Amino acid sequence: MKRFWDANYGGQGYDAVARRKGAPLEAPATVAPLPSARSTATGLNVGGARTGGRTPVGGHRSGSALSNEAVQHLQTQVKELSAHLEGLEKERDFYFEKVQLSLCPY
Repeated sequence: MKRFWDANYGGQGYDAVARRKGAPLEAPATVAPLPSARSTATGLNVGGARTGGRTPVGGHRSGSALSNEAVQHLQTQVKELSAHLEGLEKERDFYFEKVQLSLCPY
């Protein structure tokens, strides 16, 4: 890697726009979008605000377009993705710890 760096780096500054050839910068898929200014000003999500003053107790909401099967399927997907995320976090922590140990061996 050092040989590649020495062969290709001439000491010039880094120009990100030139490296992208003028293409617009897109946010990475892993970054959540920032909340809009309207939702953060009041601390509430203005677009998703509910009216009526009652909180649903749980279960199947009347008027819901999703069937019970669809809800069960989505809940299963959430559980699977949560388990997958937990595994990825453990793997990330493992490799992060290895990097820390390699940088500071004591």
